[in-house]
Amino acid sequence: MLKNLEQIRAASAIKFWHPEQGQPPSARGVNNGDVISKLPSLIVSNGLLQTTAFARSKGGGHEELITEVFRFLCHSERRVLPQRPEPRQGETELDTYVRLLSEGPEATSTRLQMATAEALAYLGYLKRFAP
Repeated sequence: MLKNLEQIRAASAIKFWHPEQGQPPSARGVNNGDVISKLPSLIVSNGLLQTTAFARSKGGGHEELITEVFRFLCHSERRVLPQRPEPRQGETELDTYVRLLSEGPEATSTRLQMATAEALAYLGYLKRFAP
């Protein structure tokens, strides 16, 4: 049975906030700030790759949420990006996602635009379903 984009995004967002096992994510920044409200505007003003670098440097909820966005882009039924490559020596999970958008013949500006648009759409659902 085919699902539309809204169903796919909503199901993924609910699954993220209410995992079957373990603790739900906090989505709080280092100083207990609300990360989910800030990430979309950071992406619009700075771009997906620069926002990813920022989130990686901040850690905490920033890194957790941007990682979830990339997992959605790679592993959902939406599949905007190909499967995440194996990490290189010393490479973080986020580094491998950045590599998908910045290295190799498939790292085109069109793919980055599509990933950015879908990231913003998915973040909208994550924000709406946040506890």
